[in-house]
Amino acid sequence: MWTFPTCPGWDMRELLRHLSEIHLWAAAHVAQPHHDNPWVDDLAELTVFWPDLAVFWPDDSELIDFYLKTNANLVDALESAPPNVESFTFLPAPSPLAMWARRQAHETAIHRFDAENAAGVASGFGPAFASDGIDELLAAFAPRASTFPIESTKTMVVHATDTDDRWHTTMGTRRHHHVSRRRASRCHPHRGCIRPLPGSVEPRRRLERDRHRRPRTTRNMAQQPPNPLVIGVRQANEDATHTSRASVVRAIGAVLSRVCESGTHNHPKTRGVKLPSPPS
Repeated sequence: MWTFPTCPGWDMRELLRHLSEIHLWAAAHVAQPHHDNPWVDDLAELTVFWPDLAVFWPDDSELIDFYLKTNANLVDALESAPPNVESFTFLPAPSPLAMWARRQAHETAIHRFDAENAAGVASGFGPAFASDGIDELLAAFAPRASTFPIESTKTMVVHATDTDDRWHTTMGTRRHHHVSRRRASRCHPHRGCIRPLPGSVEPRRRLERDRHRRPRTTRNMAQQPPNPLVIGVRQANEDATHTSRASVVRAIGAVLSRVCESGTHNHPKTRGVKLPSPPS
């Protein structure tokens, strides 16, 4: 049986079920945004949005096909939603659609790595995409933490040597988090050009301005107006950004399903999708 060192306690069933439910949840917020159920704990809570998909978990032999259907459903929701769709978000972004497209691209990507790593065939990510994942972690996820496991304020610099992107991050013990970012280039042939939002300032000027002032923090980042410097979200053409990330979700989902299928071995007495030992 393949183990998942990056997801302790999971087998292939848990991984595919997790991604399927996450895809259905994200697609519901994009395609049917006007509802009062931002978080879900069970597949049954998604039936109201996707009565043909979120009914019950399929048998293990059908789980990969089921995952691919939820992946296609998510991609369709991302590609067909209007750019100005208003929906629940939990990370800062220039728009709800940009947040969901970015989050699902990286969600699918990291679990593709989990599956490949368990199979002993893990591959990497393109430098630009990997850099964007670091940016999401440091500038969007980290500020949501109420505390950090440190005794005093710490500062670190993260440098992606293959893209030359840099993040200057300051973390305190009580929800004190500040990030400034420098991109190696203002334009990219596929991502477009980064355009600061009105009122934004360059990193060096902002650091000078904030030298003697503790950065403002919030309890609900999703309800605050986005700051392009602090949250580190690309200001590229928004429609091109979310559709390209939808394509990433589709492509990575296809790779993940092939990895799962190549090693799946079903047995009626086993729990989950059991896999043979990884190659030595």
